[in-house]
Amino acid sequence: MSLLRIAIGSCLLMTIGCEPQPSSKLGQVTGTVFHDGVPVPNMAIEFHPVSGGRPSLAFTDDSGQFEAIYLANVPGAKIGAHDIRYELTPGKLAADISPAEMLEIERPKIANGAILDLTRVTVKQGSNHFEFKLIPPPEGEMLPEEAGYEASAPPADPGPAVDADEPEVMLFVQPIKEDAPADEAAPE
Repeated sequence: MSLLRIAIGSCLLMTIGCEPQPSSKLGQVTGTVFHDGVPVPNMAIEFHPVSGGRPSLAFTDDSGQFEAIYLANVPGAKIGAHDIRYELTPGKLAADISPAEMLEIERPKIANGAILDLTRVTVKQGSNHFEFKLIPPPEGEMLPEEAGYEASAPPADPGPAVDADEPEVMLFVQPIKEDAPADEAAPE
């Protein structure tokens, strides 16, 4: 009987401190979003790999901080360059809200058409921390509303069935200039 206890105890001791190792294909991504030095809460940020593949999603908390999530319970973003998409969200919603009610919630607008200062970032293996700032749009550039962009609900019929292995992804519209290269930044 004591040999069994020793074997069980040894197995328990060997597993203490063991954690799943992060994927070598993902970098851990954290950061903060500011507007005029004030943290921006309730912002959804998508990290879309330029090389293709699954995007990562992050939401800022009340202090403007975020952590990107690749899959449920899998933090991080694919290593490489990412285009950034973003929008303000209405914040916390009731747990029992229906999808139809979600579609009717008006999304907050970003004050004065402010845009993120970085539209492309590079995620490296290990820890990556990005400081995003909302800045005024370039002089003479049309605000999204003036350019004809308008928030709209998705169609009532979602179309063909979604593959169960692929997560449902919400896309956010951000006008992109075709003739100007995107800003690129490496993590701090």
